[in-house]
Amino acid sequence: MLKDIVKGLKQAGATKQALLESPAPSIIVKVDGLTEEFASKEGRKKLSEQYLDASEDGRPWFIPAEAFEVKEVKPLTLNDLALAKNMELDKRTVASIFGVPPFLVGVGSFDREEYNNFIGSRILGKAKVIEQELTRKLLYSPDLYWKFNPRSLYSYSLSDIVQAGSEMVDRMAMRRNEWRDWIGMSPDSEMDELLALENYIPASMLGKQKKLIGGDESDENDE
Repeated sequence: MLKDIVKGLKQAGATKQALLESPAPSIIVKVDGLTEEFASKEGRKKLSEQYLDASEDGRPWFIPAEAFEVKEVKPLTLNDLALAKNMELDKRTVASIFGVPPFLVGVGSFDREEYNNFIGSRILGKAKVIEQELTRKLLYSPDLYWKFNPRSLYSYSLSDIVQAGSEMVDRMAMRRNEWRDWIGMSPDSEMDELLALENYIPASMLGKQKKLIGGDESDENDE
């Protein structure tokens, strides 16, 4: 099936190239074929040079009415042959055979959700197999392993990265320097601690909060 589609795409490309290199004429001149002068190739060439070759662009032609009839026709286009539509359908079929989004083979526009679904359903499985093969066959130590970065394959906007990083930092699942690395910023020496709770205090100071160890007597009386 794929072989037939590729053959059709190749033929469509050749037809398109032929039309671009040798387009059909937009004017057809009807002449009296019984006239000996116009019956031969040399005679028709003489006719063309005598009447149809304009010396200046835009100037009208003057031809004898009894011998000529000029008609304007539209040249054959790619739309007339439906090449563009057929090529699009063939490319979509190729995309479905390989299981990739159509825009990866030049059909349609980019769709982020479709692309991310393609990465999650088709690419990550192959990446895991490669990780396992590299770990099993290239590494001697049982404590070492290959691990790819699946996040680098997905398509994210900057706002998505900032929002996800913010939630990870709030839950102490990520340091701020790691968050900065996500968006391409250099590390900051003051942003290597884990922050927690609404006050964003360092994780090492969590047990020293006054509300956890109790206040002094004046605080209790005030309450």
